[in-house]
Amino acid sequence: MIYKINTWVRIHKIISKPEEQTEKESFEMWIKGYLLTPAKIGDWVTIKTLNGREEEGKLIEAYPEQESNGELSS
Repeated sequence: MIYKINTWVRIHKIISKPEEQTEKESFEMWIKGYLLTPAKIGDWVTIKTLNGREEEGKLIEAYPEQESNGELSS
């Protein structure tokens, strides 16, 4: 499925890999925002966050659940 511009999504981004730092694990982040171009799950995309910041990453989810303190709300 191709999601339209302005769809609320979550992306995944690897900030640094273990070989780029002293830690043994990757430093990763998951960010929510609005799509700036049409895309499907797995595409590399750019989003605009609620505070207006633009971020790039791999599209992993459309219409993500609202979270509070790291737990899914029911």
